[in-house]
Amino acid sequence: MHIKLLNIPKSWNVPKKEYKFSIKTSPGPHGKDLSLPATIVLRDYLKIAKTTRECKKILHKKLLLVDNKIISNSRFPIGLFDVVSLPEQKIFYRVSLDYHGNLILVDIDKKESEVKPLKIINKKRLKNKVIQLNCTSGYNILVNKDVYKTGDTIIYDLLNNKIIKHLKHEKDMTVFITSGKHSGTIAVIKEFKRVLSSMPDRVILSDVKGKLFETLQDYIFIIGDKKPEIKVI
Repeated sequence: MHIKLLNIPKSWNVPKKEYKFSIKTSPGPHGKDLSLPATIVLRDYLKIAKTTRECKKILHKKLLLVDNKIISNSRFPIGLFDVVSLPEQKIFYRVSLDYHGNLILVDIDKKESEVKPLKIINKKRLKNKVIQLNCTSGYNILVNKDVYKTGDTIIYDLLNNKIIKHLKHEKDMTVFITSGKHSGTIAVIKEFKRVLSSMPDRVILSDVKGKLFETLQDYIFIIGDKKPEIKVI
């Protein structure tokens, strides 16, 4: 249940000399390298608790919500683009990445806390021509129209559990880089580069200054058309 602070994931932006051990994330919708335990979020990021015991009291009172769902597990993994909120205190944040690949909390308002971007990583055809979209953060969404493709992003309404916008995986779309040396960068797709080998496909992007760079297609997360649909930095 615990891990030495010297061995914690590089994405955790916490002091490594203040404690000897840290709590681990439990199995959940995010991998351990890009997620934070609920305790770390409350104690080290939001600083609304000083000890693990105080964090557990907050969770026991059902004050912490992630994606509009009550969290009671102190080891629950909170990952990229999750919405962290404490409604009674009017605290709303979205988990994002900085330019060093560290997980950060971005302050958002209540209205934005009601939506979340989800990247489609796979899809299946079920009975009665129903399509199941397998998305990031462990979401599986059923749709009737087969208009979505792997790599697309959907903007999901967390309150009403429905899709409110569809962002296609195509040129000129705005993306957020989720891994690699360009992690935390907002860019625009200029060209898709198919690799005719066992190596993964790549994409050529342009940053806000117009500088071109290249990264793996798996590292991009579409967040808007002309501009980001959500606040990420």
